[in-house]
Amino acid sequence: MSGDAEVKRSSKLSEKTNEDQLTLFITIGVFIALLFGAQWLLRAMVAKIIATTGRVEHPSDSRSLLWPSNNEHLGKELLERNHDLMEKFLADIKLDLFSYYIENMTVRFLRETLTLYKPSQGEYFNTWISRSDLPRDVLAFGNEVYRKFKDRYNSLQDAERHEKANKATEVARQILASNEEKVKKFLEIAYRKVSTIDDYGDENIDAFEWEVLRLIKKLACNNSLLERELRWFDSKRNSGDLYELTLCPISTEIRAELKKYFSKYYKEEKIKESLQEQKDIHRMNGAEFERFLINLLRAQGVTSLSGTPQTGDQGADILFTYFETKIAVQAKRYSDTVGNKAVQEVYAAKSFYKCDDAWVITSSRFSTSAENLAAQLKITLIDGKELERFPAFFQNYFSKRYKASG
Repeated sequence: MSGDAEVKRSSKLSEKTNEDQLTLFITIGVFIALLFGAQWLLRAMVAKIIATTGRVEHPSDSRSLLWPSNNEHLGKELLERNHDLMEKFLADIKLDLFSYYIENMTVRFLRETLTLYKPSQGEYFNTWISRSDLPRDVLAFGNEVYRKFKDRYNSLQDAERHEKANKATEVARQILASNEEKVKKFLEIAYRKVSTIDDYGDENIDAFEWEVLRLIKKLACNNSLLERELRWFDSKRNSGDLYELTLCPISTEIRAELKKYFSKYYKEEKIKESLQEQKDIHRMNGAEFERFLINLLRAQGVTSLSGTPQTGDQGADILFTYFETKIAVQAKRYSDTVGNKAVQEVYAAKSFYKCDDAWVITSSRFSTSAENLAAQLKITLIDGKELERFPAFFQNYFSKRYKASG
């Protein structure tokens, strides 16, 4: 009997212990639920304050609150609710050389619009934005404010650059207009120097830039603004380097205007030369005929152009590229008929120089055999009669090529 009584007593104690544990678990669960409920309620209160006032109030225990993670849109909402203040700040932004000008403006704005999480006195924007306690809403708000201020500052800089460029253009044109004779002399000298052909058949394009600098120095003798720019240029530039000239606004505009004048003058002179040379074409030797063709191509607007070595030219005398079409040219200043050999050589040159097409240009005519071979190999032949109409041929050739390429 005593044994059964002991078992019953142990069973009752076990049941009581289980009941106590269950009660404890329920109590803890209720406590946790109340805790999270209170936290949720406080979050909702903070969100409500922001949504209605645009400011973050600072209750005594607010720094311990977690910001509502589902309200990231409040960053822009805060900005909209502070629209008038934002407009005032934007209107106050001025061009300033101070490195942290925009950052400081942003901090001032945040201190006036935020109560919770606002930057402390003397705190830099980069320091504030790196704080680990900033909720995503506040972080988004700070970044949006900074972006708006930065955009405004950049627009002011662009407007200032545009205004300076316009003034520089006006001054440059006035200087050139009052020095017409010097400009005419410049065009003649620059053309002569640029047109100097080296052993590879290339013109001296770099001569233009140096001649521009020479003219600017002469023009500066009668213009204090230009003289001041050149003093700065001479103090900064390295020997043989013209890069710093691009940092001088008036000089840059003068160069741009001279480039337009020279482009027109260059084309007109090349056309004059080609027409004059065309009359004397039958008195040219091979090298003169090649230079004549180079000038003729340049007169059509070809800028990427070069001759090949006098020996080992692989069947091409001239290489040029026009609107991404690379062409090998063999020049034949003949009085007799041009045969198959010229076609075969330029066909080989087309492959060797990786060209898109190949031309044979002669002052005379082609044999029937050469014409048949050219048709089979898709080589373009230009005889003496076609050469007389070269500008029309050139335009027609590339017009057809563009249409074929779509």
